[in-house]
Amino acid sequence: MQEERIGDGRYILSDRLGSGGFGRVHRARDTRLRRTVAIKISHQTVSEDPDYVGYISREARIAANLDAHPNIATVYDTGIHLGHVFIVMEYVPDMLDNHLKDGASIPASRAADIAIEIAEALDFVHSQNFVHRDIKPANILLTEDGFVKVTDFGIARSMASSSTATAIGSVAYMAPEQSAGIVVDGRADIYSLGITLYRMLAGYLPFEGGNEGLVRQMHEESPVPGIPGHLNVPDQLESVVRRALAKDREDRFQSMSEMADAIRAAMQVDSRSATETAGAPD
Repeated sequence: MQEERIGDGRYILSDRLGSGGFGRVHRARDTRLRRTVAIKISHQTVSEDPDYVGYISREARIAANLDAHPNIATVYDTGIHLGHVFIVMEYVPDMLDNHLKDGASIPASRAADIAIEIAEALDFVHSQNFVHRDIKPANILLTEDGFVKVTDFGIARSMASSSTATAIGSVAYMAPEQSAGIVVDGRADIYSLGITLYRMLAGYLPFEGGNEGLVRQMHEESPVPGIPGHLNVPDQLESVVRRALAKDREDRFQSMSEMADAIRAAMQVDSRSATETAGAPD
């Protein structure tokens, strides 16, 4: 079987890692630098959808300017192959979504560590005046050591933009104000991280329905359901999730650093409580 090469023959494609509305992602070999990379290739051709080319190219530019942070995936190269735009990124072997299949949850201590690393990456993104706008488990990569790499900046938008943001993103993780199509700031990412943390802890999403309209309404109106007690999620950590998921963004954490500090404090309280319980006389 003949190998498929792109980028003037520099990159040799191997197995497909995933696909979605944007296109497909392959593991590949960079023959020039002799390293494994991941390559995202758009479904649409340049002639079919010029706007999508802009979408992909914009993701590459944004990510290239943000990858100074260790928790953000590095973009190496971009180009066009047979009319399809491609982006060459660092290869990261795992993603958070793989650990949340079929209702699986993640222990609170590990979920807290993951959420803190995501928050630190997004704090840097916000400091550069961008909002990610699509935080979800499928966009959180994990290295072999379990280190977080945030990826997919295709719909990231400048906070300084004076135009109205369109309601694009993943409805299940989308803040009410983003769903309404108004201009968003970093607090929309805080909400999405809150949904992601809830799913890690509970094993399912807080708001699910038969159609997107119902899910949007639940995000806007429904209270956050409690996390089942048998999962042993510390009360303080559940309180962090509830604050991140406040309907009014003024009631949420006002920065990612504030949310990260709250998660750390919640886990420290839980650790002290566990120590005191273990040391208590029978």
